[in-house]
Amino acid sequence: MKYGKAGFRSIYNQFVFVQMNDTILKLMPGIPSDGSETGVVAYGYYDRNDGLMLEILSAGKLEDGKLKAYGASPEESVNMSASTLGDTVFYVFQDKEGKFASRYADQLARLEQYKPSEELELIRGFKLLDPSRVEFFIDDVRVKLVKFGLRTEEARVRVTGTDRKS
Repeated sequence: MKYGKAGFRSIYNQFVFVQMNDTILKLMPGIPSDGSETGVVAYGYYDRNDGLMLEILSAGKLEDGKLKAYGASPEESVNMSASTLGDTVFYVFQDKEGKFASRYADQLARLEQYKPSEELELIRGFKLLDPSRVEFFIDDVRVKLVKFGLRTEEARVRVTGTDRKS
């Protein structure tokens, strides 16, 4: 699939295989491989400052629907903005058995700092907000400001929580 058609839910908190693109090629010196890779295994997360991101976990090769992942990425984080995907094809891999989560536990532990509050995670689940979300900044929504007699204006607002008053 391609990001433009799939949206943030296809990447956020998901393991994905991303086919090689120019951005990944520039990052490759930091990613262990054997030279035969056709892309990378990555995990989607959200950084409130940088937007929707992919933590690159390892180089990989996808053949006949089977994924071969190489060694884990080095100690330091190797990541890329989802905005660099463009027309790059990627595939989502379900981790029902927890194999990816256990194999890449150290890299995923680095992403704990980006974990949102339960309340904010709940809001990210509201699909009714999706048409108003700013493309790679999922906590930012566009709102229209309307006042009789004046031109309607659009503003970008960052969602930080809810007012739980009844």
